[in-house]
Amino acid sequence: QLQIDSILQTIDRVAGATSFQGLKLLNGNLDYNTESVNANVQSFRVNGAKLNFEGTRDVDVVVTGSAQVGGFYLSFGAGNLNLGGAGSADGASSRFVIEIAGTEGSRELSFASGTSTADVVAAINSFSDVTGVKAAASGTGGITLKSSGFGSDEFVSVRVVDAGSINTAQATAGVYEFQSANTGAASTVGADRTLFSAASNKITDVGQDLAATINGISATTKGTVARINTDFLDVEIDLKTGTSSGAEAQRLGAVTAFTITGGGADFLLAGRADIAGKVSLGISNVTSRAVGRYNDGSSNFFLSDLGAGRDLNVVDGDLSKAQTVVENAIREVGSLRGRLGAFQKNTIGATIRSLGVALENTSAAESVVRDADFASETADLTRSQILSASAQQILTLANSQPQAALQLLG
Repeated sequence: QLQIDSILQTIDRVAGATSFQGLKLLNGNLDYNTESVNANVQSFRVNGAKLNFEGTRDVDVVVTGSAQVGGFYLSFGAGNLNLGGAGSADGASSRFVIEIAGTEGSRELSFASGTSTADVVAAINSFSDVTGVKAAASGTGGITLKSSGFGSDEFVSVRVVDAGSINTAQATAGVYEFQSANTGAASTVGADRTLFSAASNKITDVGQDLAATINGISATTKGTVARINTDFLDVEIDLKTGTSSGAEAQRLGAVTAFTITGGGADFLLAGRADIAGKVSLGISNVTSRAVGRYNDGSSNFFLSDLGAGRDLNVVDGDLSKAQTVVENAIREVGSLRGRLGAFQKNTIGATIRSLGVALENTSAAESVVRDADFASETADLTRSQILSASAQQILTLANSQPQAALQLLG
């Protein structure tokens, strides 16, 4: 814990001390200023935004397709598991064995006849960190299985190893698929049912990524996160789920996510001081209290929460959440380094090279002009010399004729 505290102090010291010509770079001074953040926005990041002088820009999101979790609805048809029959010599038919798998891994669970659905839910959730699947009681004798996250990378797989005669004991028992609606509700339609006895081969349900546009531009999405990267706007928005009203990750519609009012680092890379020649870059706060954000559904955690006495300390804190926060922090800092490096090489570097070529071309043109001027002056000098020599010759001839006449007379 002492080492972690020292690391956190070092991170904050470096973030607070890094500067250029007296301007702090990593403490959030060069991040964008925003206001009117919508309640259905979980988090957002502005990487770049071109604004006119004292101008603002609304960031509008239109959700055209909902984000979905992977999942199934398990129906046992009654409050407790009724496996039916008197059992066999090895007790095979008096137990229900199911394998549940998700993005984190898989776990095989066995339940005896008479086990309540509440106990089944508790058993599944006790291995949620291992499987990435969460369970919840639903209705009478029903259990909803959902992946811990949204998107096409998330899934839930079910394989029934032993159904224990539950199909004959309960007419509605089986595995039901989710509806394709935008609410994420479980389907209990008979046509969607797979009998437990028919689920001996693994069946899988995969989640769905959000579909959205941001300021009219089709967004790249992953889970509940939408992003666009254009010359005028580079933003990433994570929408909430399960809200009561308004457009969000699972509800179609339009929403103004937030308004950008200023900030960022502006670079003028053209001859004219206008928005077309301006490039803007946001450098976010990388202190320990601002990086590694993780929301567990009720609270936000940051890298600073790994400090002594905080919720995620390594002595008696939640180590699973601590690991997630550290991974998020590494990802955020790596992304920032990549953006700054790409900006330096591809934007600043390309502009420097372009200006160098323009300077070289200008110098070459100036040299040609100078050469042309020298040739012209040389021609003028030669002409003047020829004219001067001709005049002298004429004067010599003119003076020689009287002298010849005098010599003849004399």
